[in-house]
Amino acid sequence: TAEQLRGLRRLLDRARDATNDGDFELVAELNTELHGAVAQMSGNRWLVQFSTSMYRHVHWVFRLRASTRAVHSWEEHVRLVEALEARDPDAAELAAADHVHAAEEAAIDRENAENGRP
Repeated sequence: TAEQLRGLRRLLDRARDATNDGDFELVAELNTELHGAVAQMSGNRWLVQFSTSMYRHVHWVFRLRASTRAVHSWEEHVRLVEALEARDPDAAELAAADHVHAAEEAAIDRENAENGRP
């Protein structure tokens, strides 16, 4: 709905401000809240249920790297919200897939760096 999209925009604005302020704990909370709101928008109760438990872990992982991922994650979220606002499912799917891929790459890079691998 239009109200749900406005809610996503408000979350994006708050996340941008928190990122600029260096409040990465809040950024992590808003990241989780945004993902939950997108799942709710789907209207798929199974997705909501699955993602709720999954994002407890994602929140913890994101918090560890929020200072490096926050800006990139915010930009990826903007792309997704813009696609949702445009009611463009193909662009939304691509934005979501790109976001997941970028998060995966960041996690792999972090793991490699922690274990002394290039």
